[in-house]
Amino acid sequence: MDHTTFVSSMPSELPDKCKASPSISSSPNVQLNHILKKIQPSYSSGMSKRKDIVKKLSFILDLWAKTVVYQLGFNNDVVSQRHLKLYPFGSFSFQDSSPEADLDILCVTSCYITRSHFFYDLRRLFESMRKEVQDFIVIPSAYIPLIKMKYLGVHVDLCFAQLLHGNIPSGLNLRDLSSLQYLADKSFASIGGYRITEAIIKAVPHFEYF
Repeated sequence: MDHTTFVSSMPSELPDKCKASPSISSSPNVQLNHILKKIQPSYSSGMSKRKDIVKKLSFILDLWAKTVVYQLGFNNDVVSQRHLKLYPFGSFSFQDSSPEADLDILCVTSCYITRSHFFYDLRRLFESMRKEVQDFIVIPSAYIPLIKMKYLGVHVDLCFAQLLHGNIPSGLNLRDLSSLQYLADKSFASIGGYRITEAIIKAVPHFEYF
């Protein structure tokens, strides 16, 4: 049988059992939309909670840093400057608010806030916040030293990076290689997670729809 004969011998219409049913084919889309509508509020509320945690920690840690600088004997002009800034990264930047997702935060400080202040003095502050903080662990000797805790029910990892500068410059951009000149030697590894996250976001076109 040649090709022409084979084609002409094929039925002009498919049997009914081979035809897609409109009701069946549309069903998965209807079900998916229904599921998305159900989970959207929980993801939105989860993300809102994480943003609220970042704001609260930013306020608490900024006040703590100013207190440290004041106790070191500096005048009000120095104390009033910015000595700490938080940079959320990882799942937070990817808008992942699932319950098992950690909240990764890079904590950048001025030269006055040392590793000893961060990993030992700050420990006393968090341990006094018994209602908000649970499972508090300090890991100062890790390759990327960090504080792990559960804050308001969310797992938080705080990484530490110190600048060789008396304050946090207003235009500091950790994505820019020129900003690395301000970093203390032991802080390079700590900013890696943040820089990688920002590089991924920049590389994905229309990331807000990703």
